Amino acid sequence: MNSFFSDMTLLKKLFGGFGIIIVFLIGIGIFTHFGIGSIVENGRLVIQGKGLDSELAQREVDHLNWVAKVSGFLLDERIAELKVEVDPGKCGFGKWYYGEGRRQAEQLAPNLVSILKRIEKPHQELHESAVAIQRAAVSHEGRQGAKAIFTEQTKPALANVQELLHEVRDEGKKSIISDEAMLSAASTTQSSVALVVLVTVAFAILVAYFISVSITVPIRRAVVMLSELSKGHLDKRLRMARKDEIGQMAKAMDDFADNLQGNFVVALEKIADGNFAFEAKQVDDKDAIGIAMQKTLADMNSTLGQIYLAGEQVNSAAAQVSSASQSLSQGATETASSLEQITSSMTEMGSQTKLNAGNATQANQLAGQARDVAQKGNLQMKEMVGAMTDISESAQNISKIIKVIDEIAFQTNLLALNAAVEAARAGRHGKGFAVVAEEVRNLAARSAKAAGETAELIEGSVRKTAKGTEIADKTAEALAEIVSSVGKVTDLVSEIAAASNEQAQGITQVNQGLGQIDQVTQQNTASAEECAAAAEELSSQAAQLRQMLTHFQLKMETRGPTYERAALAR
Repeated sequence: MNSFFSDMTLLKKLFGGFGIIIVFLIGIGIFTHFGIGSIVENGRLVIQGKGLDSELAQREVDHLNWVAKVSGFLLDERIAELKVEVDPGKCGFGKWYYGEGRRQAEQLAPNLVSILKRIEKPHQELHESAVAIQRAAVSHEGRQGAKAIFTEQTKPALANVQELLHEVRDEGKKSIISDEAMLSAASTTQSSVALVVLVTVAFAILVAYFISVSITVPIRRAVVMLSELSKGHLDKRLRMARKDEIGQMAKAMDDFADNLQGNFVVALEKIADGNFAFEAKQVDDKDAIGIAMQKTLADMNSTLGQIYLAGEQVNSAAAQVSSASQSLSQGATETASSLEQITSSMTEMGSQTKLNAGNATQANQLAGQARDVAQKGNLQMKEMVGAMTDISESAQNISKIIKVIDEIAFQTNLLALNAAVEAARAGRHGKGFAVVAEEVRNLAARSAKAAGETAELIEGSVRKTAKGTEIADKTAEALAEIVSSVGKVTDLVSEIAAASNEQAQGITQVNQGLGQIDQVTQQNTASAEECAAAAEELSSQAAQLRQMLTHFQLKMETRGPTYERAALAR
């Protein structure tokens, strides 16, 4: 049995274990469903039974109230009419008895059918007695006859109805499940469900334990083996005799360890001995280790062959570097001599450039002063133009005033003429007034003439002022152009001065650079001598490298002729 379980695949184990648990869960669900259904049904019956009992109790109370009204009618002669329900089908109990309530009660408790049939007759007699009481009360018998009917018919009918209602209620309580029975059944169902759940949980834990043990124990062994393999201990094997996925994994791990120990380790030992001439085994196209080993061997054969060839080339290049270094040393000495001459010429050029920069600076200052003077003249010319404009406006205002004076003189002349006419009409009495009017007219004529001459003079002044303003505007524009030109000259002189200063600084930096070049040239001379010595040392080390490479065993296609000669010499 254990062997059969071990040979099962993990999928079958998991499906089998969970399948059994699911079957148990389905059983729990079915059992719980029916148990809860039974509890719900019992609760429904209890609720309906309580409702039936409450309904019958209320109908009994209704009939007691009905009888109380009849009794009140009999005792109180002030009540002329008996106001109670006389139709047995329309009272509260009658509606229930002949309606859906009775059918539901008989379905709930079939034993009530016979009892409910027996209650119909006394119930009808009870309501019929009320009709008889009403008739007797209005007849010659009076209230005494009505009371006799109440005693002989109403009370016995009421007693029968009450007795049968009590019997119905008692039988309903017996036929319908009680609260205690419902709670007892619910408690039993709850205990049964809890027991089934506990059994299912225990079985699920047992199944999970067996499945987990069958998986985790061999996985722990596999983890231990992988840990040993990571440390380089290749003698560990699982050797599991099982046919599931874990057994297949264990066999694959054992084969992997055998492959590592039989192929990879042997190959590494050969490589450690300097043997790169063997062929690495490759299981298939996806064998990453075999492919990597073949690539490593090919790369090492190629690299070592190239290193040997590079050693030969380094030896040859070292001799060339030694010769070139000597030529470089001689050339550096000649370069140093030429640099001294260039430095002397640049020093003289720097002195002349500094002198030019000083002259350009002075010219810049003079140009700036000229620009300031031109700007000042331009401002004064603008002020003069403004003053002439004011004079022109004042002359125009005076011209307006003269025109007003001329108009006044004209009006005065008209008044003098009118006065002379009036004086002539007055005769000798107006002679004195005529003389005054004549003088006023003469004065007005002279005022008009003087105003006209003054107006002509002012108009001439205005024309000359306008012409002067125009000339002043042109002069101001010319001064503005002079200021702009002087500004441009100042800017150009400033740029020349700045450029001269920059040239002087550049020449100084060039002199410094030439000094550094001189130092570098001297260093190059020394370095060339050192390089020649290093080239000789490099040639010696290349020979040693070539001798060391002859200890490696390479494939025939990667060996050069020089390597073969060195190997034979060894």
